[in-house]
Amino acid sequence: MKKFGIILFLFTAINLYSQWYAGITNPHVYKRITHPPELGLHLKRVAVIPEGYYTSNELADYLTTYFVNTGYIEVVDREHLYQILKEQNLSLSGRIDKANAVKLGKLLGATALITVNVYTEEYKKEMKKEEYKTKKGIRTKFIARIDGYLKFSIKTIDLQTGKIFSAKIYEIRDYIENSSYHEKPEYPDYHILKTRMYKKAMDGLTKLFFPWEQSLSFVFYNNDKCGMKQAYYYIKAKDYKNALEKSLNVLECMKNANSSSKYISRAYYNVGVCYYLLGDYQKAIDYFEKAYTIKDYSTYKDAINKVKLTEQTERDYLIYLKESESVEENQNQISEQINTQSNTQNSNQNDDEIIEKLRKLKKLYQEGLITEEEYKQKKKEILEKL
Repeated sequence: MKKFGIILFLFTAINLYSQWYAGITNPHVYKRITHPPELGLHLKRVAVIPEGYYTSNELADYLTTYFVNTGYIEVVDREHLYQILKEQNLSLSGRIDKANAVKLGKLLGATALITVNVYTEEYKKEMKKEEYKTKKGIRTKFIARIDGYLKFSIKTIDLQTGKIFSAKIYEIRDYIENSSYHEKPEYPDYHILKTRMYKKAMDGLTKLFFPWEQSLSFVFYNNDKCGMKQAYYYIKAKDYKNALEKSLNVLECMKNANSSSKYISRAYYNVGVCYYLLGDYQKAIDYFEKAYTIKDYSTYKDAINKVKLTEQTERDYLIYLKESESVEENQNQISEQINTQSNTQNSNQNDDEIIEKLRKLKKLYQEGLITEEEYKQKKKEILEKL
C-alpha cells in the first residue's frame, strides 16, 4: 500500500512537471475579454458625497476628479445636492428608501449616488537601521520610512431603480522610504504616499463602476510533429482560419501515425484553441473535452473553464450595452424635463418681476410722481418685455 502511494505521488509529480514544462517551452496566445462593471450600473451623471471624518471629503473629492477625468461622466455639484436634499427634506445619514432614491435621481438628473466613508487613514514614521557584512567590515544602511494605511467604504444607490447596494470595504497599504549609507536621511514627503494610495484606491474602484478587461492565456503546442509549428505561424499572423485547417490536418496526421496519447491530446487541444479564437465556443469546448478525455491535464480543464467564462462574459457585456442605450435615452428625457422646469421657473420669475414693476409704476402715477403720459410710456416698455 505504501509503495502504491509513492508510485502514485511520483506519477502525479511527473505529470504536473510535464504540463509545467510544456507551458513554459511552448508559445501562448491571448484573448482579451471585457467584463461589465461589478455593480452593473450605467454611469452618466453621478452624485458623490462624503460621510464621516474630514478625510472622507478628500477621498470624495479625489473620486469626483477621477470621474470627471474620464471625459464622459458628469458629477453633480455637491452644494446643489445638499440644496435638493434640504428642499425635499431628505437625509442621507439614515437609510434612504427606494421611492425617495428614484425621486432624488429625477431631481438631480443622476444615475447613481455614491457615498464615501473613510474609517482610517494613518501614516507612521520609522527610522530603521540595517547592517551588512562586507570585505571592508560592517556597513550600515539608514532607512527613513513612512507606512500608510487607508480603510474606506463605498456605498452606492442606483437612482434609476432605487436599488441600494451593500457597502464595499477597501484596505490600501503602502510605504515610501529614503535611504542613506552615510547618515540618517530625511523622511520622504508623505503627500507622495497619500497620492499613491488614493490612486490605488481608484484602481480598486474601476471594476466596481466601469467595464474592465481581462486577458486570458492559452498555450499552443508547436513542436515539429505533423506540422504543428506551421499551425502556430498562422496563429501568430492572426490567420485563424488557416490555423484551424492546418491544426485539423495535424490531428489526422497524428491519428494515422499512431502517435502517443500525449500528442494526440495536444492536437485536439490545438484545434480547440483555433475554434476559440474564431469565436466558435461550443466546438472549442468539444475539442478541449476530447483532449481531456485522452489525457486529464489541468491545462485542458482550465481551457474549458476559460471558454465558458468568455461566453458568459460576452453575454453579460452585451446585455449591459443594450441596457446602456435604454439608460441613456431615459437620462436624455430627464435632462429635457429638468431644462423645461428650469425654463418654466425662469419664465415665472420674469412674470413676477414684470407684475411687481407694473404695481410700482401704478403707485407712482397714483401718488402724482409721474404724469399720465410718462405712466403710459413706461407701462408700454415693461409690457414689451413679456
